[in-house]
Amino acid sequence: MEIQKQKNLYLSKLLEQEVIKQDEFEDLVFKPEINAFHSNYLSSRFMDNINFGWSAWQAAKSQVVPEGFILVPKENISCYWQDNDEPENFCSNESDFDCLGDCIDLGEIIEINKFTQAHVNKEKLFGTWFAEAIDPSEKANFFVGTHAECLEIVAKHKAMIEAQEPTND
Repeated sequence: MEIQKQKNLYLSKLLEQEVIKQDEFEDLVFKPEINAFHSNYLSSRFMDNINFGWSAWQAAKSQVVPEGFILVPKENISCYWQDNDEPENFCSNESDFDCLGDCIDLGEIIEINKFTQAHVNKEKLFGTWFAEAIDPSEKANFFVGTHAECLEIVAKHKAMIEAQEPTND
């Protein structure tokens, strides 16, 4: 499917740039077995140019972002440093390195891991505990989802507790 999409984009660009006319466009046949265009009416030199352009188009597209990778802006790259033995000790700025050394004495050496990470996406989620009907006062599982989903769980929990409370009739 991707090759079909790329083929259509390439041919559209040729039409848009007036490299080929509509009747020439309609005569082009793509031969997937040779990954090239063919025409019974256009000159072989013209077809060679179209196919050279197609090869260059594919090469350029394949180098943009290889399959399985994403492009991340530089401003989304950050580093942090973490104490190898006590990972709860970390800092995000080089100016805070001394906080990593607070746990060692003069003459001691600490192993520090530097992590470089890309911030690709941020999604705001919400979390809440839910209980089982057996004991609605005990935390059973922690749920993470949308705010509406969490509100629904909280309302169900409240209803479950109210249903188990004795009524004063």
